[in-house]
Amino acid sequence: MSQLLTAEQQKQVARLRFPGELEADFWLDWAEKIRRPAGTICKAGIVLCATFLTASYFLLGADGWGANLRSVAAVFPILILTLVLARTSQIWVKVNALLLWMAIASMAIVNGYAMLAREETIYERAVISNWLFFAVVVIGSGLALVRSSGVSVLILLGTYYWFTVWLRPLGEPARTSNWMILMQTAFFALAAAYVAEVRARREFLLGHLLEEERRKSDDLLLNVLPEEIARRLKARPGVLAERHDDASVLFADIVDFTPFASSRDADEVVGFLDEVFTRFDDLVQRRGLEKIKTVGDAYMVAGGVIDSRPDHLESMADLALEFQEAARRSGVQMRIGIHCGPLVAGVIGRRKFLYDLWGETVNTASRMESHGLPDRIQVTRAIADRLADKFHCEHRGEVEVKGVGRIETCFVVGALPRPASKRQLVPEPTA
Repeated sequence: MSQLLTAEQQKQVARLRFPGELEADFWLDWAEKIRRPAGTICKAGIVLCATFLTASYFLLGADGWGANLRSVAAVFPILILTLVLARTSQIWVKVNALLLWMAIASMAIVNGYAMLAREETIYERAVISNWLFFAVVVIGSGLALVRSSGVSVLILLGTYYWFTVWLRPLGEPARTSNWMILMQTAFFALAAAYVAEVRARREFLLGHLLEEERRKSDDLLLNVLPEEIARRLKARPGVLAERHDDASVLFADIVDFTPFASSRDADEVVGFLDEVFTRFDDLVQRRGLEKIKTVGDAYMVAGGVIDSRPDHLESMADLALEFQEAARRSGVQMRIGIHCGPLVAGVIGRRKFLYDLWGETVNTASRMESHGLPDRIQVTRAIADRLADKFHCEHRGEVEVKGVGRIETCFVVGALPRPASKRQLVPEPTA
């Protein structure tokens, strides 16, 4: 898996340091991952402590039981506190290392004071008990990485030095022997912690990179498909098709774009289209409608296909007026056509997905655009009647539509200032 990381990322893993906020994210992720194992280990520790004390009472009597109780009492409350806090993630993330160091310090100090009242051979037992606790709980369980392990090592070395040098000096060769044991254990413990942290950081970084790639893929998919459609397609890959009884479709086309494009550089043409269509994208998103696709200088929008909102036709008319105004500010004119009715929507393709619409409604909307006039929004008479209570519509007359015949059409001129009583269309002009 390391080959998936760059040389710089591998150095970051080896140095045990990520740049910026990624370092803080790693520790939060690690603390959350060990929260459940920590609770399990604490439960096991409580059971072992109780078993140890019970066995001491029956095997060693009251005196032996009391001596062992002092050692167990050092770490037993820490185990209970850790178990409780491990159930609360926010607190646990902040105090897990502190609890660990408290347990190490308590065990070392209590054992150290217990040694002062006993024979010198007890020192070695204290060393074993301290470092056994450290090795099993800290390193073996993965509860601490290099940072926590290093602090734990310093605590144990410091307390052992304090008791064996200052409070009750330990003679040779026991002191040299014990220090050799301590240093060897510390070296292997920190080496194990380093290996564990490198592995943890590598897994975290790979997961982080995988999440970034997944997010990029999702963003790319959302640039091709509507969000709801992309979600359904990821959940159930395959053919996705839906029939809608009432949906609206808009086509918009830049007037005289072919001579405009032929007289300019490719960068200028593409840059102009990107500017205009990006502005359109923002308007579509604000209206809660769905951009379907662009073909050359044509732009297609649908309403009522993702959610069955009752006002999709009114929103589409508002959008057309906004498109018209945006095109004027860009120095161009557009032909816009709108139609409403039943259609089929779905995703086609396996390698390059395409969400598209089919049906007579789509064809009619396209014809309303292609047979329209510059800087006008053309609809059929039936659609104008549906919009009459909220928009001012101007009668155009019958238009010969290729493949359909003559259709009575109107122009959407503007929105009415307020929803009043249903407004009648301008009567047809007399011959």
